Amino acid sequence: MSQNLKMWELTQKFNNIRIAEGSQITKGDGFCRNYCVLLKISKKLLSKFFKVLGQVLNHFQEEDLELITSKLHHLKISQ
Repeated sequence: MSQNLKMWELTQKFNNIRIAEGSQITKGDGFCRNYCVLLKISKKLLSKFFKVLGQVLNHFQEEDLELITSKLHHLKISQ
């Protein structure tokens, strides 16, 4: 009877370990899924950010170019 009890206890411990390992794997899978979702969101946001930044920089470059051109034009006229 005592051997059956030991076998039962070992079986229970083994099952508890399997359950614990399974929950760790599930947590790991959840972490990986969340991480992948965050990467996708970050990629989209960064893409939009740099697109807008590029538009803003182009706008300022055009304004600067127009300003420089008008100043050069005024310099030529005044000379």
